[in-house]
Amino acid sequence: MKKKRLVICLGATLGLTVAAGCGDDSPGTDSGNDSGTGAESSSGGEVTPPASSSGADSSSGGGEMGMDDTSTGSAPVEVTVEGEVADLVPPSLPIPDAVIGVYGDDTLTATSNAGGLYSIGPFAPDMWATMVLEPSTEYQGSVIAVNIGNAPEQEDQLAQIGRATIVDQIDGLESQMPADVDLSQAIIIVRLITPFVINEGGPVRVTMDPPPVPDTYYAPDASFAPVLNSSELAFAGLPVVVYFNVVPDEPGAYSFTFEHDTSICTSVYDELPTLGDHVTLINVTCE
Repeated sequence: MKKKRLVICLGATLGLTVAAGCGDDSPGTDSGNDSGTGAESSSGGEVTPPASSSGADSSSGGGEMGMDDTSTGSAPVEVTVEGEVADLVPPSLPIPDAVIGVYGDDTLTATSNAGGLYSIGPFAPDMWATMVLEPSTEYQGSVIAVNIGNAPEQEDQLAQIGRATIVDQIDGLESQMPADVDLSQAIIIVRLITPFVINEGGPVRVTMDPPPVPDTYYAPDASFAPVLNSSELAFAGLPVVVYFNVVPDEPGAYSFTFEHDTSICTSVYDELPTLGDHVTLINVTCE
């Protein structure tokens, strides 16, 4: 198993660019793309639907959400997600030939075209889907939650980080972080998507359960430098905590709680798996 010294200012790269790139909790991000790739799919599948969801199957009835309405004759709603796969690092160039799947549903796959555009579905409406972008020779994989709405089509931008970027950061900051990094393990990035609360009430304190191994996590300070063993979302310009050498596990194996002096903070969706050679993105909101 190949190991390297980690000194990633990975949070500096990801934190700045995730806001502009990854599929977040809300549908309809403006990518302005016309997807023409099509999704390699034969079934909608149930991927983390809410308890009230019926799973929307076009062959069944019953009057539940997304089902045939005999009074109107309306067809079941099936949602197609489309958009662009882009590099997390500015200028966020499109990534062709990115292989996209859905965690827990082997029937839904897609591959981005030469312009980085993808289309995947159908999904049942009003559910969460976990998009998994496979690692390649140039890019590390990604695990991203997408909130499926109830419109027939929605746009969400997906993203990956290049292996060269990670290696450059490790090499450039090696002297600052003592832990050996194993890039075949998982990385988790916790990102605050409401950073204004830091200016209003101070840092958000993040607790991971089970606790991370010492020297395998950090958060950037106001100068964008990584602070080893810091788990505070304290810099509004880059509100992330990065955990590395995370052992791959099932959804829910790692949980996060948050404390803030003036706001209540929760993760948007954290039932995400951790996969080797992948970055799992956890978004946090405070109100």
